[in-house]
Amino acid sequence: MAEIRKNPWARDSINLTEQARILRESPTLAEELRAAAKEQAEQPKPNPAVMGGRRSRRKTPWLAGGKI
Repeated sequence: MAEIRKNPWARDSINLTEQARILRESPTLAEELRAAAKEQAEQPKPNPAVMGGRRSRRKTPWLAGGKI
């Protein structure tokens, strides 16, 4: 069986071809990966503004009077 690098059921790495292959080769692994993806999807995403993330300070041309 090929090595799995990303979870094909996870929101950020959905891959239907890989899902079908895993379902065919190892249904138990498929269920484990589905459960892990569901658990990950239920966790709230971090808010960069709250976590001290940087936001772009660059203004759009139509708001900056044509100056950037």
